[in-house]
Amino acid sequence: MDNKRKPKLSCYWKAILLILAGTAALNILSFFEGCCDFYAAHIFPVWINTYARFSGFFPFSLGEFMIVLGILLVLLAVISGILFIFLHRRAAYRKYAGIYYRIFAGVLTFVLLVMTLNCNLLYGCTPLSVNGNKDKEYTAAELEALRNYLVEACNGLSADMERTEDGAVIYEGDIQAEVKNAMWKLSGTYERLSGYYPDAKPVLGSVFMSQAYNSGVYFPFSMEANYNDLMYILNYPAVISHEFAHLKGYIYEDEANFLAYLACIGSDDAFIRYSGY
Repeated sequence: MDNKRKPKLSCYWKAILLILAGTAALNILSFFEGCCDFYAAHIFPVWINTYARFSGFFPFSLGEFMIVLGILLVLLAVISGILFIFLHRRAAYRKYAGIYYRIFAGVLTFVLLVMTLNCNLLYGCTPLSVNGNKDKEYTAAELEALRNYLVEACNGLSADMERTEDGAVIYEGDIQAEVKNAMWKLSGTYERLSGYYPDAKPVLGSVFMSQAYNSGVYFPFSMEANYNDLMYILNYPAVISHEFAHLKGYIYEDEANFLAYLACIGSDDAFIRYSGY
């Protein structure tokens, strides 16, 4: 009989496995709309008021640095795997590798859990279109009337904008404050839009966002609304309100666009309304 004891899992690995099991269970729940709706309405706001407040203390995009850190961790994992082929017999390397891969496993577990809490469960919510007239078909005449309405609204507001000599729009107000006011105003209809909003943050790598034709991004791992600070000033209100909608749990792009439009055109500020239209 073999009297050797089987190696026991450390408390660290037990915690990792427990969190992974919980994450898997939450992903199963994401297939049930009722569970996701309850989560978005009653639990997700807790993360906004805690985690999003914490990341909001940083004056820069914390998510942007998380991306860089994640790339470095993956590169180190690949390099460590290659070195293992040649150095696995050395005790010092095995000790380093053990520490590193424990850290890597912890970070990966964090990523999977946060992705589940801040994205996957929200994708399972009842779509806004289900609460409206999803199957209505619009005629060409109705679409033309909408087009004309939007053009007339833009033309009317355009005349009220302060501009430079070359025609560029100037705005000296507080865009962030006005957008937050617009979102709070809309919360009378969409209750999840109420409550705390951190400031949206510019991305240092905005040149790369411009190359990708990307104006904003909601980063779930830091719960931040980020924007491209190289875009034209009229894009700011619509983009920031779009990312704020994501921050409030409306994760689908068309829903965030819709809510951003409603928030902006409902603003008391003409510049914000112009951006929406």
